[in-house]
Amino acid sequence: MRICFPVQEAKGLESNLDMNIMTAKAFLIVDTQTNEIKVIPRGGLNPVAPLEKEMFEFVVVMSIGKMAVQKFNEKRKRVYKCHGMTVAKNVDMMKRHQLQEIRPEQCT
Repeated sequence: MRICFPVQEAKGLESNLDMNIMTAKAFLIVDTQTNEIKVIPRGGLNPVAPLEKEMFEFVVVMSIGKMAVQKFNEKRKRVYKCHGMTVAKNVDMMKRHQLQEIRPEQCT
């Protein structure tokens, strides 16, 4: 499974998630089968634009708006609420199916 995380600073699995996907300094895409980690720098005017070219199935975030969830869902990418600050903790919880999916109607 390939999971995307918005992070404050790219430090591998020890990276801390950013509070909001739109303010993230970078994105990490973690492949849980190969343990490969890819760093994607944020875009300029549209911080998430570089993600459009990337292959991943899930996004794990602290905070996200309704329209962003809808856009990810339209591209068949499911959005989950993080639990804890580090990428490592959330990868582990995602593997155990312990994170809650965020639906557009749950957002403000």
